Amino acid sequence: MEISIEMCHAESLLSSEIEQINILMRELSLGAGLIQKEYLLEMNRGATIILFARLEGRIIGMGSVVRIQKISGLIALIEDVVVLSEHRGKGIAEKLCRRLISLAQVFGAHYVGLTSSPKREAANRLYRRLGFE
Repeated sequence: MEISIEMCHAESLLSSEIEQINILMRELSLGAGLIQKEYLLEMNRGATIILFARLEGRIIGMGSVVRIQKISGLIALIEDVVVLSEHRGKGIAEKLCRRLISLAQVFGAHYVGLTSSPKREAANRLYRRLGFE
């Protein structure tokens, strides 16, 4: 089973894929509201790039990188990295993060950062392995 990492093209998302995204959002945060296609379209037009991890066409993980132009230069923040619980521990989040970091470097960010709750122990181990403090 090959995991593919691809950019979100919100205009072509099916309603079943929006539901897959919402399932991921509930795993990321119990208080997460429902994501609508219009919201993803707006994000695609802005400074956010969303990546999906797919297995046999199904969205099983996602993450985003947000470009922020500051007076001191362009920075990037990695946000909302999540993988369905039944697919965790298989390197999918690492694959997503490496691709997000690569995108940040391609668009010239001089700094790439992220935040994570101390409760997310596995995620924090991954982020340390990737060089984050």
